[in-house]
Amino acid sequence: MGSTGATRSAATGALIGLALGDALGFPTEFQDVPSIVAGYGPWRQLTLPDPALVTDDTQMTLALGRALRTAARSGELTAGRLVPPAREEFVAW
Repeated sequence: MGSTGATRSAATGALIGLALGDALGFPTEFQDVPSIVAGYGPWRQLTLPDPALVTDDTQMTLALGRALRTAARSGELTAGRLVPPAREEFVAW
């Protein structure tokens, strides 16, 4: 399966958005909305934490993305083709 520049660009954008959302959400992950607003103000005005932490959620998503890319390179993307590279990526992680 080939990929176009637009597809790669969209995938990259999605992964960057996921990582930024994860970094923004990490400090408030298990809080309810009133607690977040009380501690940080309106969510639309949150700034990126410094340092912006990469969590296990982002790391696992990137591992799965690499596995998907590897599996797709060998032909049609199927569960049978995805399991070996996914296992390899998660064990390495």
